[in-house]
Parts: sequence; C-alpha cells; structure tokens
Amino acid sequence: MAEETLSEREIVLDILTERERTHRYSNVLVRNTLDRYAGLPLAQRSFIKRLSEGTIEREIELDAVIRRFLRDPRVRMKPIARCALRMAIYEIYYMDSVTDYAAVDEAVKLLRKKGFPQLTGFVNGVLRSVCRDKATKGTVTENNGARNVVTGGGIRQKPVTRVVVTRDAETGKVTKKVIRTVSAKDADAVGNEATAAAQNGGQGLANASRTVSADAPLYLRYSMPRELVDMWIEDYGEAFTEQLLDAMMNVRPVCIRFSPDTTDEERGRIVESLRENGAVVEKSKCLPDCYKLSHVSGVATLPGFAEGRWTVQDESSQLVCAAAGLTGNSADLRKGEPAGAGMTILDLCAAPGGKSLHAAALAPGAVVYSFDLTKSKTDRIRENAQRLHLANLVIEEHDATEYNPEFDQKADIVLCDVPCSGLGVITRKRDIKYNVTREKIHSLTALQKKIMKNAVNYVKPGGVLIYSTCTINRSENDRMAAYIEKKLGMTPDDLAPYLPDGIPGIEGNQIQLLPSVHGTDGFFIARFRKM
Repeated sequence: MAEETLSEREIVLDILTERERTHRYSNVLVRNTLDRYAGLPLAQRSFIKRLSEGTIEREIELDAVIRRFLRDPRVRMKPIARCALRMAIYEIYYMDSVTDYAAVDEAVKLLRKKGFPQLTGFVNGVLRSVCRDKATKGTVTENNGARNVVTGGGIRQKPVTRVVVTRDAETGKVTKKVIRTVSAKDADAVGNEATAAAQNGGQGLANASRTVSADAPLYLRYSMPRELVDMWIEDYGEAFTEQLLDAMMNVRPVCIRFSPDTTDEERGRIVESLRENGAVVEKSKCLPDCYKLSHVSGVATLPGFAEGRWTVQDESSQLVCAAAGLTGNSADLRKGEPAGAGMTILDLCAAPGGKSLHAAALAPGAVVYSFDLTKSKTDRIRENAQRLHLANLVIEEHDATEYNPEFDQKADIVLCDVPCSGLGVITRKRDIKYNVTREKIHSLTALQKKIMKNAVNYVKPGGVLIYSTCTINRSENDRMAAYIEKKLGMTPDDLAPYLPDGIPGIEGNQIQLLPSVHGTDGFFIARFRKM
C-alpha cells in the first residue's frame, strides 16, 4: 500500500490548481475532494472547504492585493504560484485562528514539496510584504496583534495527523494518506472556526473586505466582476446592489424537502436524528415540507436520505410547484382520485430533477414527463426518482430547442426552468460569477426565447406555463416574461393566490426572489395561462 503525507493546505492547493487547469466549477472539485477524504473529521473537512471556497470567492480582491506588492504588476506568474499566494493571503486576512507565520511558512513549504523551489523566494517575499502592510495599517480583523506580524520565528508544535485510506475507482490502487494539520493548537482553533464559518447558514465568510477601504469600488470590496456589478446597478440601483452583494457572500444552509406522504411523527424522528448528527435544523416559515440544515456534511449519509424520505431542493425552487397550483391534496374533490388524476405535466429542462420529482410527489395521479438534453442528466433524475419511490415519471432525453409535435397542446402544466446565467446561486457555486459576461447573457436570452417558442405550444387551452430561472438579472427574467406575454401570446396569471402568504415582492404574475430580501437563492418565477 502506497503512503503519502498531505497537509490540509496541500489538498486545498490541489483544488485551486486543478480549477485553474481544467476550468471545472469549484463546487464539484470541492465535493469530489471531500468525498475522497470522507474519513477526515468534520473540523478538518470544514477547514478544506472554507479555505478553498473563500480563496475562490475573494479572487478579484486577492489578486488586487498581489498586484500591490509586485515590482511589475504585469508579470506573468505560474498558476501554482498564483494559487499559493491567493490561498495564503486569504488565510492572513480572513482566517483569524491561523497565524500569519503559519500561512507564509506553509505556502513556501508546499511550493518546495511540489517541485517549484525556484518560486519560494518570490512567494515568500510577496507574503512577507503583505504581512508587514497589514500590521502597519492595522487592517480590521477580529484578532489584531503581535501574533499577526511575521518575525521569522515561531513555536513549532507537534503536528496532528489523520490517516485516510483511498482507492482509485479506475485502477483499484489503494493509497494511505496522512493528513497533517499545522499544530495541535492550530488544529483545534482552525477546525472550530472553519466548522462554524463553512457550515453556519448565513453567518460564514466575513462580508466586509479586510484588504481595501470602505470607499473602494463595490466590485473590489465584494470581489465581483465589474461588468456584473454595473449591470445590477442599472437594474436595481447602487444601494440595493450593495445589499445584494453582501448577501451573496453568506454561506447558505442546505434546504431539504420532505416527501409529502411523510407523517408528522416520522418527520419528527428524522429531524431528531439529524440533530443528533450535529445538524442545526430550522423549519421553513412558509413551506410545510421544507427544512433548512446547517452544520452538515455528507448529505447522502444523513438519516432519511437513502430511504427516500427527503431530498435536497432549495426553498426557492420548491415554490415552483406551488406557483403551478400543485398543492399535494390527498384526493381530487370531484372524483375521489389521487391528486392530479388525468393531468399531463411537462418539465422541459428538468435536470437535476428537483421540480419534476416535486411535481410527481404532489400529483401522484398525473404523468410527469421529465426531459433534458443528455443521458448523464436524465440518469441523475432516474436515480433520485427511484430513491424517492416515484412511479409516475417518464424520464427521457429531449432537446428543448427542438419542437416535439407529440405534445402539441397536450399539457395541463408546462414547467420551464430554462438554461440561464445562474447568478442567483453564487452562494453555492462561488466561481460562476467569473464565467458570465453581458455577451454570454445575450446568447442565453436567445436560447431562452427559442425554448419558450416551443413551450407555449405544448400548453393546452386553459393550461398553465411556469417560466423560471436561477438568476437575478432582468434581461433573463422580467424582460423575458414580457416577451412571453407580448410576443408569444400567453396571458399573465396572478401569482399571489398560489404562493404562501407573507412572501414579499410578488408583482402580478411574477416574483424575483433575492438572497438579500428572502434569504433564498436568487430565483425568478412567472405564471402564465393559455386562454
């Protein structure tokens, strides 16, 4: 059995450099990494999650710090040097339980271990300059003081180690990895801070920038591409945009949805088991089946998941079926048949399947057609449908941009959660913001229009169309809703009677959910009827 000794920071550096190399989304890389090291205690897993996500989230701000201390800001760095600098500077400014010495020393050691000794002097020099600047200017932290000044020395304590055995899925090679924390003292302090920060819903990463002044531009203070900030200021105004940016820096809880047939007694037992597993559980104020979990790790291993008693779905997404009028009534009042008896429901862009699964559970008498483009996407829906014991789903590969005459005016309800910029889920996919431009949004609106031209033809007279996105910019949301009404001939249908009481922001047939207002993902819903 091969043995390899890793530090938690090395695991984080591997995540950061792989992201630079492959351009894969960090949430996937972090999840896969944590799955690979599932044997680590929660505190160590939380440290890895906090440091990797925080470094990526603050990338624009951290790069600005790096440029301040380069002789030539135009210098081209090797990706591993840039990632090591970002990671260490994030620790210096945002992880108060990590000494500046540890952040600098570990970054330099990692570069040497990775085979880049020629970069150590450069990285060490930049990081020491950062530390001196921070100490001189008295940058705001929770624990300013002499311990945050690089002195070139330090008390070295006995490392804390964890052994994790991994098996390569393809080769079958077994590797024993020793995960080393910096010191016994740091292991406890960092673990406790990281657990709270990475897992505590809404109270995680510190929102106010610690590297720039309060009068710096919004894009720099909140590490958001300037193009997106300018777009939101046009849509919402500067004051509201700042509130939005601040809310986007929060760590959101995991939202779960209980199956409608789960009894109160069974839910109570599962909630108690979740709490015994360390989760903080809060019931949604407006949706009866929705609960919010904080301080959780490894969702698939939690009580009730494998048995199909609940699934993961954000509160905002759960509102789609409510908007469609699906309430989960136990019987059709006219015929005494299961809810939705005889109905046809189409979900045109279904993956990962949350809304299809929800519709099938609320309307067991209906047939729910769940379509998406590729087999990998539909396989994921099939897997969840089987776990949730849902038999009224028809799951197929279908391109929503291609018209399907089989469903011409056949559907009672059509759900269209169209491909979008995804800017409403930045709190969950922290690097999605680096991949969106106005030009990309323009191409997405063209795709959305193409899909909606087909979708309206599937709705039978008197039927309902729900248009939704997980974004917050108006060109994909209320302006697209206006297009559906004025160009495609659908009639706006008042949304208020279908949504729970007390939800702010309903405007006629639509609602824009915002993290700064509703505490949900950014999400848009519009309801139409074919007259």
